[in-house]
Amino acid sequence: MRGEISQKLLFAKLKTTVGEKALIKQLSIILPVSTASIYRRVNGEKLLTIQEIISLSKSFNISYNELFNYVPKDEVIFNFKYDKLNQDFVGYLNDITQNLNFIQSFQDHTMIYSAKDIPIWHYFGCKYLKSFKIYYFLRTIKKDPNFKNKVFNFDCIPDLYINAANKSFQAYSQINSEELWTPSSLNIMLGQVKYYYQSDIITENQFEIITEKLIELLDTIKSQAAKGKKNNASSDIRENYKIYLSEIIGGDNVIYAEGGGNKITFHPPVLMNYLHTTDIAFCNYIKSAFEIAKGTSELISTVAEKSRNMFFNKLKKEVIVLKKTLFNDYSH
Repeated sequence: MRGEISQKLLFAKLKTTVGEKALIKQLSIILPVSTASIYRRVNGEKLLTIQEIISLSKSFNISYNELFNYVPKDEVIFNFKYDKLNQDFVGYLNDITQNLNFIQSFQDHTMIYSAKDIPIWHYFGCKYLKSFKIYYFLRTIKKDPNFKNKVFNFDCIPDLYINAANKSFQAYSQINSEELWTPSSLNIMLGQVKYYYQSDIITENQFEIITEKLIELLDTIKSQAAKGKKNNASSDIRENYKIYLSEIIGGDNVIYAEGGGNKITFHPPVLMNYLHTTDIAFCNYIKSAFEIAKGTSELISTVAEKSRNMFFNKLKKEVIVLKKTLFNDYSH
């Protein structure tokens, strides 16, 4: 309801600026939809998509935040699309990619990620870990009936899913991002691998490959942190990657992004869905919280080589300990 009211107020404001007939005519040029669909959007019957918001922002030269900054000071609008609760995993990945492209469209953008788990895009850069993560999402989280009894192997994921993950990884690689990691940022992945191995969903050989690739991934991320740039970033990007190590404040997978007068906050995913808002006061609050978190953390990218090496060596040791523990348990 709030989103509909906000959208109506937006178009009411634009009507007073250019006139209703001129507005409809401009919208028919800007938005690739029918006139009837335009009227449904103007009347608040159909919510704008992120891509449509981008087009309006550019065409009318107003920021994303200004588009929807029409709420009382003590209330916050969060966008949560219930129809996406049943969307497939490809749709979920495409939404993530669209949001990344949206953030990248901000001038001088920055995305800050509070990592409860290692951001999923890192896994998508490795064939083996990508296959495991997608399989885990489809079988255990999405409970896709096509994967309930599907035997896991590293080539069992359809190309449709792989291609969607690759596009998301490429979009992430171009983003200027700052990630706040904690000593427990690897725990979720280790728990998933352990559960699948103990449940005989993955074989001993697959477990060995996954853990080896995890160690290689940690080395890759450490290397990126050392140079301050993601490996797949465009050649014209000088630096676009920072990692902060927090020993005090835990991660929660909240994402905040800003640039060009735009601000947006994404809250943790809920069964392949998520909340997001462009409320200025709330986004400023989240930004302040992140600044406090960074102030109590240590920057371990491009600087602090000793701390960076110690941190990633500790994470690699956790992987090695898991391997030894499970192999010893199964050998008795």
